[in-house]
This record gives sequence, C-alpha cells and structure tokens, in this order.
Amino acid sequence: LEDLLGHTRNPAALIAEPIQGVGGFTSPPDGLFAAFRQVLDRHGVLWISDEVQTGWGRTGEHFWGWQAHAEHGPPDILTFAKGIGNGMSVGGVVARAEVMNCLDANSISTFG
Repeated sequence: LEDLLGHTRNPAALIAEPIQGVGGFTSPPDGLFAAFRQVLDRHGVLWISDEVQTGWGRTGEHFWGWQAHAEHGPPDILTFAKGIGNGMSVGGVVARAEVMNCLDANSISTFG
C-alpha cells in the first residue's frame, strides 16, 4: 500500500470489506487494517469500511466487521445495508463528524 500510494496521485479513500461475504466469508490477516490505517493516515486517505453484508451483528462475534481489526480505531466512513432492512432495500452511511460536516444540504439526495 505504501509503495502504491507513493507512485500515484492520492486517492480519496480505500474501500474495503473487513469480512468478505461473497468470496466465502474470509477475513484479512490480523493487523492488516491496522497497518493500512497507519499508511492511509500518513497520506490523508480515508478508510471506508463496507459493512453491507457483515454489519449489524451478522458475523456473531462483533457488531461491525471492522471491530475484528480495531487496533487503530473505527473507519472514517462506514456503509451498511442488508442487516437493517429485513428483506427491504435500505442502507446507510455513517462517518466521522469532520467528514459528514463537509457536506451541505444539497449534497445528499433523499427519496420520499
């Protein structure tokens, strides 16, 4: 990751599933996201945890998948869906205040 970020323009964010559900429910090695977080912080890149399949306690061990790799704290942004909808199409995003506060009232579409 460090090599990649040193040779390209900085991306806005790294989006990663802390527990991959489609690939057979696999997890990265212990400490990987903690190491990623250190590199991302140095480069000013956000970490987005994709919890669409694994969030809301669906893994049984932690409420969020990122908590299994929480050595350096929560992600900057967290996406979620399936676990809150009970079959309905619903999803959401939560983020650190500094990230959410940069959005104005016209940045987010709402559907009624």
